[in-house]
Amino acid sequence: MDQSACSALMHALSSFQPTDAVILPNLRHLRLEQVVPDLGLTLVLAPSIRHLELRHADTYFLENSMLVTHGKLPVLRSLHVTGSFADTLSFLHVSCWSQLRVFRSYGSSLDSETLNTLSQMESLQELHLDVTDDLTHHTEHGGFLHLRILSASGDPADVAQVLAWFQQSPHLHTLRLIDIELQPGETCPRLVEALSDLQHIEYFSLDSNCEGDPDFLDFPSFWRGLKTCRISVECYCGEHEPIVPLELLLQYARQCPYLEVLSLPPIDFQPILPPRAPAKTVTEVLSMSLRELNIVNMDYGEFWDWKKALPTFIERSFPTLDLERMARSADKRVKKPWPPHDEKWLRWATVVERVRALRDTQTAQG
Repeated sequence: MDQSACSALMHALSSFQPTDAVILPNLRHLRLEQVVPDLGLTLVLAPSIRHLELRHADTYFLENSMLVTHGKLPVLRSLHVTGSFADTLSFLHVSCWSQLRVFRSYGSSLDSETLNTLSQMESLQELHLDVTDDLTHHTEHGGFLHLRILSASGDPADVAQVLAWFQQSPHLHTLRLIDIELQPGETCPRLVEALSDLQHIEYFSLDSNCEGDPDFLDFPSFWRGLKTCRISVECYCGEHEPIVPLELLLQYARQCPYLEVLSLPPIDFQPILPPRAPAKTVTEVLSMSLRELNIVNMDYGEFWDWKKALPTFIERSFPTLDLERMARSADKRVKKPWPPHDEKWLRWATVVERVRALRDTQTAQG
């Protein structure tokens, strides 16, 4: 429905309401796209709204829509705004929402004044930023004293500069990095340094793109208190899944004693598989805390002699895995998403099934 039709409909509905009444007085969640600030917008701004999403390609209209909502939503808890990638969003009135817990900005970059305002809001617990070069010009650090969850997307060097603002956020425990473009063989040194400077991260996720096999071996040393770690990598060319060394899994198990959930890209398990290693090489328990281990399906795994050695390695190294939970969350893809679209890869769901069978056999044998 276009703007004129939407406004006409709301005006018609308003004729059945008392003067100055909103047409949906108990509304809690409102999402508006391409809306022009007019009387039609005010008709749906119920004071009961807790969650508001505004989307507009024109930043002028987006800012004015936000201005119209100012003062009309006294208990707003969550605000998502999506604007043009080429524009900078300015909205100092965001501070009027004293109960705002979540602010997410997509597309448009925030100006320094708006960012400073957000940094001083005591209620703010979750923040998402699409990082652009303009945002990196912000030089004031500090604030965000009550922030718990931070997510950011953009160029890794720019994201690294932004992360420096949150080094003194004492309650920050969740970090999500989205659409990070990495170079093969080396993770951006500035990003590595910025991550290592953050404290007390317990939940970390990284969604990245890379033209080759990335290097994440520094990551396990960042946060000893890490509980959940999810790393995913997509390849630009789409010819194969990027692969990471077995050492990454081993380091996470050894350096993160509280780790409960670990999701990683395809792993090169060949060092613990025949003929490179005898079947009984690995007997060490690596982690007693890990409950869920997910590995993306492995492109060349069908060529490995894995059917006995790999399940044995997983069961001996991680004896407390919740296999039922893993079976539900395992990579469900059956065919490769690139030509020849065949089924010739090592599916993690099959590995989980074999680990479960091995555990059942051991239990039956007492």
